[in-house]
Amino acid sequence: MKRAFRVLCIFVAAIFLFACGCSTPSDTYSVSGTISGSNVVGVTINLTGSATANTMTDASGNYIFNGLANGAYTVTPVLAYYIIEPISTEVVVSGASLTNINFSEEKGPMRLYYNPYGEVNWSQDFRLKAQHHDHAGINETYLKAYDTAGYDVVSLMTYSGVASLDYTATERYWPPEDWLSQSFLSSLKNIKFFISNGEEVGYDHITSPFLTTYIAKWEPEYYSKRESWHYSSTQECIDLIKHYGGMAFIAHPSDGYSDYADLTDYDGVEVYSAYVRYEGLNSTDKYWTDTDRNAVMVGVWDQMLLKNQFVHAIAVNDWYGPWNDDTSLDNSTRDSGKIVALAHEKTLESYRDAMERGAFFAVKDIGVTKNGYPDIRSISVDDNYITIDTDNIIFWVVNGVQVGQGKTFLYNPFSLKALYVRAEIINADGSTVYTQAFVLKPVEQ
Repeated sequence: MKRAFRVLCIFVAAIFLFACGCSTPSDTYSVSGTISGSNVVGVTINLTGSATANTMTDASGNYIFNGLANGAYTVTPVLAYYIIEPISTEVVVSGASLTNINFSEEKGPMRLYYNPYGEVNWSQDFRLKAQHHDHAGINETYLKAYDTAGYDVVSLMTYSGVASLDYTATERYWPPEDWLSQSFLSSLKNIKFFISNGEEVGYDHITSPFLTTYIAKWEPEYYSKRESWHYSSTQECIDLIKHYGGMAFIAHPSDGYSDYADLTDYDGVEVYSAYVRYEGLNSTDKYWTDTDRNAVMVGVWDQMLLKNQFVHAIAVNDWYGPWNDDTSLDNSTRDSGKIVALAHEKTLESYRDAMERGAFFAVKDIGVTKNGYPDIRSISVDDNYITIDTDNIIFWVVNGVQVGQGKTFLYNPFSLKALYVRAEIINADGSTVYTQAFVLKPVEQ
C-alpha cells in the first residue's frame, strides 16, 4: 500500500509540473548565435559564468552551446588582431534557450600601404629561378646540375664561420672566378650569375646572401683576439650580416617561433625546405612524422609578420637539390624548394633589388616533373582589390588566418586590425607559390 501511495504521489507531482510549465533541475538549454564579417570560420567562442565552455564557429559563422542550466553567462568571441563587436555579451538563461546572441567584425576604410610587386612590369621583367640554400658550395658537378635544371641564380654556399667545426668554411667563396674554373664558367647555359652566401651556424642558423665579408662565431680558444667580424649571439650574427652588406634569412625554423621572438632586423625566413619534406616522409622520428614541420615554418612566418610586415619568405632545397642522387629521395622532394624573382634585368644588382623589394615568390615545387608549379601571370592592385591572374586555386591569409578564396581579395573595407594579407596559390599536385605580404593600414594612419 505504501509503495502504491508513493508512486501515486510522484505521478501527481509530474502532472502538476507539466501543467504549470515549471522546469525540473535536469532541464538544460542552449545559447547560440552568429558572427558576421570576412573572417567567420573557426572563431573561438568562450562561455563563462554559471558554467565554462568554449566552441568554434562553423563555415557559416554559427556557434552553439548546449546543455546549459539556468544561470548568468558571458559569451566572448576571441580572434586575435581583429575587432569584433560587441567585445562580449552577458546573458541570463531562465527556462528557455537563447538565440541570436550575435557578433560582427568591425570593418573600416583600409589602404594598401606597401605592395611588394608594385614596381614589377609583368610583360617585361625577367623571372629568375634561384636557389639560396643548398650545399653545392663550389662543387662544379653540383653547380652544373643546377645549370642543367634551368636555374638562373645559384648561391655558392655551405656551412660557414665556426672554427671548432671542421666542416664549416673559413673564408667566403667570392668572387666566383677565384673559386670556379674558367672552363666550367664558360660551359654554363642557364646560370646568369652566382651570389655569395653561407649558412652561419654559430647559434641559430642564418643564411647570408650577398654577404662577401667572412664572419665567424667568437671562440676565444681559436683566435688570439676578437675581431670586428666575430659574433657572440644570433642577433650579433644578423647585425654583422647587415653591417657588411648582406641580407639575413632565418633558416629552417621547424621548432616554432619562440627561438626567434626576440630577434630583429632580419630580412626573411624559410617557409619551405626540401630537407624538411624529406625528413617528414622518410624519418622514423616522431618529431618529423607527427607534425608537418614545413607547415610549422609557414606559421613562424605569419608570427613574424605580425611583428614586422616586411619579413620575406623563401623556399629552399637544403641538401636536396637536383644534384642529389640518393635513391631514397623521391622526385617530388628533389629540387622542390626555390625562388622566382621578378627582376628588371638579368644582373646581380637587379636581382638583389628585387629581393629587397619583395618582388619574388617562394615556391614549393612538389610535382614529380619539375617547374609545373602555379604560374602567376600578373598581380594588379587598385584602391579596393588585389587581383592575381592565374589558373590555380588562391587562398588569402590575413594576420595568419585564412579568410578567403578566389582570384580577387577585397581589402577595403576590411578589419581595422588587419596588418597584412598574403596569398597561397596551389595547383592539383599541391605545389604552392607563396606571395610576399601586402601591408595594410587604416586610411587615417
